[in-house]
Amino acid sequence: MPPASEKSAAVRERLDTMKKAARAHEQTEVELTAADINALIAANRKSRGTASVGIDGSVAQAQFSVPLEKLDVPFRNAFGLSDQYLNATITIVAPPGTNANSVQLSEVRINGHSVPADVLDWGLPGVGRSLRSYVIKYAKQYGVTDGEIRDGKVILHTSGH
Repeated sequence: MPPASEKSAAVRERLDTMKKAARAHEQTEVELTAADINALIAANRKSRGTASVGIDGSVAQAQFSVPLEKLDVPFRNAFGLSDQYLNATITIVAPPGTNANSVQLSEVRINGHSVPADVLDWGLPGVGRSLRSYVIKYAKQYGVTDGEIRDGKVILHTSGH
């Protein structure tokens, strides 16, 4: 198995090829396994060690453990939470035709508590933007028009338009 840096470089190359195809109005798709996504996470200095992804059939699960000191959370210090972590598990199901505007979370747990699945649309404290706005931003950046989760992979598509 290639080192993580080689793996992430190969995945980035596939994503860049997809981006070029989208700009050329070509229809294409890229399949990403959990190992591919985890290699990208490990290669990013901001996300390394804070997140991981698993995919089982048509269900993806992302796990995060982020020190609150890295987040701009109002009143964090006032409540004595400065050395605490935000631990989250998010379950995603994406049938064919799912796009950045319609992706839904089927289950969200933060520090052991269930959170409404519409958390993607909430404004982030100290930021104002929603998590969905970031999903949309990166989908546009790579020309992704829709995608799906199936057979243990995330499959991203460009429409060719």
